[in-house]
Amino acid sequence: MHTRTTRPARTHTQRMSRYRGYCGRVYVFSYHKVRSAACVRVQSYWRGYSARKWTTEFRATCLAAVAILQLTISKFLLRQRLAFAAKHRGAATLMQQVGWSSAGVMF
Repeated sequence: MHTRTTRPARTHTQRMSRYRGYCGRVYVFSYHKVRSAACVRVQSYWRGYSARKWTTEFRATCLAAVAILQLTISKFLLRQRLAFAAKHRGAATLMQQVGWSSAGVMF
C-alpha cells in the first residue's frame, strides 16, 4: 500500500514571506494599471496639443499665402485687361469709320 507523505507545515516566517510577495505582486499589478492609464491620458493630451499647434501654424501659413497670391493674381489680371484695352482701343472707332453698326450690318 502506498502511503502519502505530507509536506511539513510552513513556519511563520515562510508564511509572512509569501504574504509579502503576494502583496508586492498585487501592488505592482495595480501600479502598472494606473501607470498605463496615466500614460494614455498624457499621450492623448500631447496629441491634442500638437494637432492644435500644427493646425494654427498651417492656417497662418495658408492665410499668408492667400494674401500674397491674391495680390499677385489681381495685378496679373489688371495687366492683362490693360494690355487688351490698349490692343483694342481703336477697334470700335475703326468699325464705325468702316461702317459697321453694333448690330453687325452696314449702314
